[in-house]
Amino acid sequence: MVIYVEEAHNLIGRKSELTEIWPRIAKEGAKYGIALVYATQEPSSIHPNILANTENFFVTHLNNDAEIRALSGFYDFADFSAGLKRSQDVGFARIKTLSANFVTPTQILKFEPEAVRKEYQRVRELPGNDWFTPLQVQGQR
Repeated sequence: MVIYVEEAHNLIGRKSELTEIWPRIAKEGAKYGIALVYATQEPSSIHPNILANTENFFVTHLNNDAEIRALSGFYDFADFSAGLKRSQDVGFARIKTLSANFVTPTQILKFEPEAVRKEYQRVRELPGNDWFTPLQVQGQR
């Protein structure tokens, strides 16, 4: 199970007790098959223990030095701290995952369902596309 939380600093904030439900899910959920994906514009407001144990970061524009400093201690974000404040390109992110040894600059495209549907139709109609077998969604054929 994956739980997505927006404005996470309200649930797993700096002053939260680690025995409260949301901090416990963040700390211990994996052993029960629960993943927590959280988003915040205020990484400095996340409980330090939880921030230190976060495995994957998707960092976009931050306009506050305190927030940039909060991330600069993790992995090699210090190398990008000046760029985090300067870069304001929509969809541009620096991604650090547990499985990668370095931060990867990435341009994230806007999700456009109609464009995806058209591309799906185009690929389905290609000759020799027997390799292309989409996942079955329950209730759809």
